[in-house]
Amino acid sequence: TGAKFYAAQAADEAKAPTIEGEENFAEKTTVTITAAEGAKIYYTLDGSEPTNASTEYTAPFELTETTTVKAIAYEGEKASEVVTVKFVKMQVLTCAEAAAACTTTESADKYIVRGYVTTLVDGGYSTTYKNTTVWMADAADGGNVIQAFRLTPVATADQQVKVGDYIEAISSLKKYNTTPEIMGG
Repeated sequence: TGAKFYAAQAADEAKAPTIEGEENFAEKTTVTITAAEGAKIYYTLDGSEPTNASTEYTAPFELTETTTVKAIAYEGEKASEVVTVKFVKMQVLTCAEAAAACTTTESADKYIVRGYVTTLVDGGYSTTYKNTTVWMADAADGGNVIQAFRLTPVATADQQVKVGDYIEAISSLKKYNTTPEIMGG
């Protein structure tokens, strides 16, 4: 007997759509849904499974609250698999608020914490782990209020943050021993 190969997409199935937008956002995010040329896209925002009787996607739309977007594409009568993306509105905290919210148990929620870099830990950027660890405060001269631990930087190593920069860290919170931390992200 010969080997059988299966395509990732069944012959009687349309290509699945792609849902894009900022999955963790502070105030709003714009959602764009794309599919194969000529396909019709339908979506839901209430958690229900979309069908060709759901809302037809015609243009990008904004979300201002935590919402699960589900989409399906139709090429003629052929339907794709359903694609699901959860967009989460996150609470924005000051460094002081974040430090006060830290407990010995890591928070289930993620937060956006904004503040000034006051200290670079071990030079700030780790070439070993490709991440950054800094102390942050609500004022540039505010001391060490909360440690942003092993953040994944948006920039490359030669563009890393420095003392005095105003940054945004997105992650969970935890107190490690006595140190309030933003746990990476």
